[in-house]
Amino acid sequence: MAVQKRPRLGELVTTLPDCIMERIPCDRFSIELMGEDGQYCAIHEASMRDDIPARVVGTLIPTTKSGLSFIQKTKSSSLCGDLLREPEFPEDYELGAQGVRSIVRVPLMRGQEVYGMFTLQSSHPNLYTDDDRRLLVRLSTRLGDTIYAAYLDELRQRHSYLDQTTKFYTRSFFSALRVAEEPVTVLEQVCQHPYANHFGDVSLVYVSIVNTEHLEIEQWEQAMAVLAEVTRCNLRENALPFRIESNAFIIIMFGEGPLQVTHFVRQLMEQLSLMQMRAKLLGDPSQAFDVRLGEAQGPWSSLSELYSSALRQAQELPPLGQRGDLVR
Repeated sequence: MAVQKRPRLGELVTTLPDCIMERIPCDRFSIELMGEDGQYCAIHEASMRDDIPARVVGTLIPTTKSGLSFIQKTKSSSLCGDLLREPEFPEDYELGAQGVRSIVRVPLMRGQEVYGMFTLQSSHPNLYTDDDRRLLVRLSTRLGDTIYAAYLDELRQRHSYLDQTTKFYTRSFFSALRVAEEPVTVLEQVCQHPYANHFGDVSLVYVSIVNTEHLEIEQWEQAMAVLAEVTRCNLRENALPFRIESNAFIIIMFGEGPLQVTHFVRQLMEQLSLMQMRAKLLGDPSQAFDVRLGEAQGPWSSLSELYSSALRQAQELPPLGQRGDLVR
């Protein structure tokens, strides 16, 4: 009853340990949820001990390393008495290094679908019993629908940052990132992809469709949808696209940014050329368009300056279709 009054995941994670500790001892408690694409699990965690701190809310770990992949396949619970002596999953080596010795994992289910799991963790070996495991299974069964509702609410919040036409992230999300104190955490929570290892210098590319004034709104949106699809086909996993204006978007590229930019520009030019040829064959000029493009590189801390620089370059240079020297 206490948990059902707190519908958000963050509130659930801070409320549940107090309830559980009345019956089962634990030093750390977590709710682990499967990401939409199944590649990563998001961890929401609370710790009762300073020497075993909770991981940052929304921390992502690969599903292949998590016990959740096993729980999802078997739909059964798991109990490990000593992670240092008998680790069950790759994640256990990390947990053991953090001071965890005993762990209980139980599935969170909606109907016959496992969408996540509870874990109870202790710094003491061989602490938990089968009775503890069974009690936690009953608790997860009782609360499965409540936590699933909180899970869906979090998904809806993430989806609100997606533009419906392009499926790119929205300008409001870009604005939020520019002022975020911990942008890596915000990125990982919304995008469900780890960025911590790539966070350093970035490349920013600005792209806008030119000569759109003759298009109707429907044609305009169709052109943006086509350009977005072409763009997605030529982006690597660690690139982030944002629809920044009605006829323009930006791409933030991590890692080998300059090389990615060169590859993307060449591929985009080739695709636009093919679209021009197709439009001529169909006799429909609305099926083809040209774009302006600008780019800038630098540290994430200067993101606003990078955006301004890329925009300025796009306005100063000729449209991409007139810059044939780039495809040599």
